[in-house]
Amino acid sequence: MAPDVEWAVVVDPYAAFRNFHSWESEVVGHCRCGDILQVSGISVNSDKESWYMFSSGWLPASAVDIYSNRLRAQSASALLK
Repeated sequence: MAPDVEWAVVVDPYAAFRNFHSWESEVVGHCRCGDILQVSGISVNSDKESWYMFSSGWLPASAVDIYSNRLRAQSASALLK
């Protein structure tokens, strides 16, 4: 376990990865409820919304739940499927 690594579980039925941390940004990919993603970064946009960065793009905080380790994320994901 690494203390500086966070994991996200997608809670929306479908979520669109964005190229930048903004709703107006281009969609660059998609994910589904229960998907587990490693957090690469976090940002707050001009509308004061938190966004998380992943290898595939940005997702709003409202689309994911954040966990401190992968095991907790896997347990949460299993409850959503």
